[in-house]
Amino acid sequence: PALQLLISRQLSKLGYEAVVCDNGAVLLERLREQWFPLILTDVHMPVLDGWSTAVEIRALEASGVFENKPPIHIVGCTADVVIDTAERCLEAGMNHVITKPVTQK
Repeated sequence: PALQLLISRQLSKLGYEAVVCDNGAVLLERLREQWFPLILTDVHMPVLDGWSTAVEIRALEASGVFENKPPIHIVGCTADVVIDTAERCLEAGMNHVITKPVTQK
């Protein structure tokens, strides 16, 4: 929650509106109602982790749910510095991986 607030504030300062979801399952429910061009997701979340969330998002895209929309850009956020974590993120369908702590730079 503290990281969500920090990133939301940073994005707001840059002129972007952030929609915060507490876990991957909530995000998937929200995505069925509203398409987002960019998703920043923590890799380690309760209920549904970031890897599984990315796989589900790509499955929704493949099913045609987001008709006439470009692919969602998914960025995974993790405190892990293990190379395998980044590889797993990309294999799950994420476009990029950033490590915490996240700065505005």
